[in-house]
Amino acid sequence: MTIVEDSRRVLKAMYNLITKDSYSLVVEFKIADMCDIVNMTNEHLSLCIHYLVLGGYMTGDVSFNKQDGAKKTLTFTILGINRIENMTL
Repeated sequence: MTIVEDSRRVLKAMYNLITKDSYSLVVEFKIADMCDIVNMTNEHLSLCIHYLVLGGYMTGDVSFNKQDGAKKTLTFTILGINRIENMTL
């Protein structure tokens, strides 16, 4: 697995959290649930999130949180949405 390909999967999974009922580009998720969705360890998911934030696809906290029930809140940027909808990363 590579960070770029895995980060693409993470970005797509987070984009799917935005529904027709959403009113903003902010997504909040439980880290453990997202690990299950993208089939990654917490550490690798955190690495992918760090990549996405530094790459400008999302904004938010990149700190690693290993606690049970930990949540993360990230905001999509124009670049992130454009990459998903145009299927390039």
